[in-house]
Amino acid sequence: MELAARLRKLEVPTTQAGKPMTVWVKARDGASGAIEALDWSAVFGKGVGEKLLAGEDSFSRKPIPSEFVDAFDEARRLARIDLAPKLCSQTEAMGRLAELLDTAFESAQRRAGAYRFDDITYLLGGPDATGGRADLHYRLDQQIRHILLDEFQDTSLEQWRALQPLAHELLSGHLDERAGVIVADTKQSIYGWRGARPELVRQVGERHALSEVTMETSWRSSEVVLDFVADVFRDLPANSVVSGIDVGPDVAADWMKDFTELAPARDLPGHVCVHLSPSDQGRAAIRPNLLRRAAEVVEELHDQMPDRTIGVLVRRNKVVGYLMNELRRLGVRASGEGGTALTDTPPANAILSLFRLADHPGDRAALYHVASTPLGEVVGIRDRKDAGAARAVASRIRIRLLREGYGPTLAGLVRDLAPRCDAREVQRLLQLVELGHRWDERPTLRPSDFTRYVDGESVEDPSSARVQVMTVHRSKGLEFDVVVLPELYVSLEPKRPEVAIPERNEDGLVVRVYPRVQTAVLPLFPEIVAPEREHREAGLRDGLSVLYVALTRARYALHVILPPEGGSTKHSAALIRDALGLEDGQAGSDGMLLERGDPRWFEHMEAAAEPAPVDEPKPEKDADPPAPLLGPSPPGPGRNLARRSPSSLEGGVQVDLSVALRLDSASALRRGDVVHAWCEHIVWIEDWTDDDEALTAIGRARAPGMPAAQLLALIAEFRGWLDVDPIRSALSRDALQSEADEPDTVVRLETELPFARRVGDEIQEGYIDRLVLIESGGQVVRAEILDFKTDAIEAGDEALLAARTEYYRPQINAYCDVIREQYRLAEGDVAGKLLFLRAGVVRDVV
Repeated sequence: MELAARLRKLEVPTTQAGKPMTVWVKARDGASGAIEALDWSAVFGKGVGEKLLAGEDSFSRKPIPSEFVDAFDEARRLARIDLAPKLCSQTEAMGRLAELLDTAFESAQRRAGAYRFDDITYLLGGPDATGGRADLHYRLDQQIRHILLDEFQDTSLEQWRALQPLAHELLSGHLDERAGVIVADTKQSIYGWRGARPELVRQVGERHALSEVTMETSWRSSEVVLDFVADVFRDLPANSVVSGIDVGPDVAADWMKDFTELAPARDLPGHVCVHLSPSDQGRAAIRPNLLRRAAEVVEELHDQMPDRTIGVLVRRNKVVGYLMNELRRLGVRASGEGGTALTDTPPANAILSLFRLADHPGDRAALYHVASTPLGEVVGIRDRKDAGAARAVASRIRIRLLREGYGPTLAGLVRDLAPRCDAREVQRLLQLVELGHRWDERPTLRPSDFTRYVDGESVEDPSSARVQVMTVHRSKGLEFDVVVLPELYVSLEPKRPEVAIPERNEDGLVVRVYPRVQTAVLPLFPEIVAPEREHREAGLRDGLSVLYVALTRARYALHVILPPEGGSTKHSAALIRDALGLEDGQAGSDGMLLERGDPRWFEHMEAAAEPAPVDEPKPEKDADPPAPLLGPSPPGPGRNLARRSPSSLEGGVQVDLSVALRLDSASALRRGDVVHAWCEHIVWIEDWTDDDEALTAIGRARAPGMPAAQLLALIAEFRGWLDVDPIRSALSRDALQSEADEPDTVVRLETELPFARRVGDEIQEGYIDRLVLIESGGQVVRAEILDFKTDAIEAGDEALLAARTEYYRPQINAYCDVIREQYRLAEGDVAGKLLFLRAGVVRDVV
């Protein structure tokens, strides 16, 4: 190229000895070679080209010669001429692809008759007649007088376009008759990735001249927590982490416009700890040593205060799954509110290996896995090298999948495998059954397709545990007694757009789209610089808000886990270090970098008014949990099935407001939980020998906040209930002696029996308090369901007993349906009874 040749001929400055200066020779020769190769990133990504493109006039602390300036100006012009057509072609290709995808998607929607929430929003706020009909707003205006918008900082532009005409009409005059209230906190806007536009808060307020009221107190957090949050953010624009990001100072200054140092509304005890974690090799998303230390911190906290809620908040779902495994390893019962793959439990993995074997009978790894687990015994594979058995089992599974479908096939396997699993493994297996029902909508002939579907599907791992692991986005709007933050090593520096860069007008509408441009040559295209910068500013704003939301979920205590110094300095951990002036050398032998407040704060507080259930006493290792009952599933939609318990059927179409609104006291609810826990431990009343000490231990585990005197009084009352003849007879083995005496007949008892079945478009799941099964010749021929109720009813109050029996009838009917389906029993072979313990009355329902 002519420019490259000209560049090589440039005279370069010399030294005092008359020799060419090496720095200019290298710059000249390197640039000429890169220009010949049309490698514009090399030309402007380093050296003289980078400095000139950034507007600087020196290189290596020496002024850049004018000949170099002229040559690189020409290179800039040529680079635009070379790159612009390529970028235009990319843009046109993206446009054509988007148009094809949009057409195909709309066609699929019309065939399915389905719309997403985003589609409804677009139809209401878009340019078509639905969103632009004047009479629509006229009709609404006749009925609506006030508009109240909560969490407005999470509103997207499309959502606001749908609401704007109505809001504008209501807020334009007649303010003596109308009102508009917008509740928003732009510091908590963390959904920019799905379209949230926090700047709408100011724009709407200014346009409609809304008066602003700032909340200056917090009803959630203690003073210790609030002071720590203030210290982290107080000098945010000057923080070295923020100033080290090119868009950082401007974003931080704008973010701080809405920052207020909150004062506590209540005098609450508090505690804040900053822990230093062990070092990890590498900078991957999973840092094993740090996350293991975080799990140990959670274990210590849970042991100290088992009745307090602990929220472990992270940024990514993959970290949720890893922390759940670490907590299980330590024996801490936790719920994972973020989605993780079902492959986190051995039984589910074994079933997936069985399906791989069904697809490829010669898969020796799958054969070895199945034969090495209890599933091998269930399906008849005991020898890890028995290829013949593998082929036979594979054939049976394929035939079963074709005849019954994935949901019913999985249900049968889980029913047989569940007695060999613990409670959590059973729960995950039930979720695998649900995925099977979803897959039945789109089955293929290859079982391996289903295993890939399961591997890629995220499923929540919820429970009522006091320790909850979730992403910060999931925690929005929640609060915990204690918050632990382990994943503060995620970079705050916004990622550059991966595919396209949108350009918006002053109203926030996308008016142009540019293709992604390499960072080194981005300044060559000033028209792209501004929208690309806006994209990264939004990303940093989201990152700061995520940190703020995470820190402010704590009521009393906050535990922050920081990685050691070194490596990247553009993450939240480094921001906290800089704000508080923390250095690794300050850590004590316990790894504590900072501690504020009272570490025993929980000892000075009254027991919570209504503590949630905590971990039950751990069962003996050899004790097998009861198998869940999985009934047959009717055909129909299987995706996103609602989950419902039979207890939600209580009352039929009637609603008991004392239950729905929890008007009955928290104490009564705790008493009922404790009584049900005691009843679970009764096998046959003749053999029941639990003393007061055993009952007290069970009661304390179920309701740790119940006073000792109240618990002892309830024990005495409970023993009195069991002495009443109708109740004692219902729990007696002797009452069933006639059946037991018949030849080939066995009486079997199950307590707290879990089940799950599909009913229409719902997954119905729950627990049966007590189930008596009569087996003859190895087959169940009759069943009796007993459900305990602790309603405050007197023995002689027949009217109230009759009313409550009718109220609970739908629940008992659902239980009976489950057992009839499970054991293929006729209508009259399953009985359902209510045991009103306080009244000493047993009522037949079915």
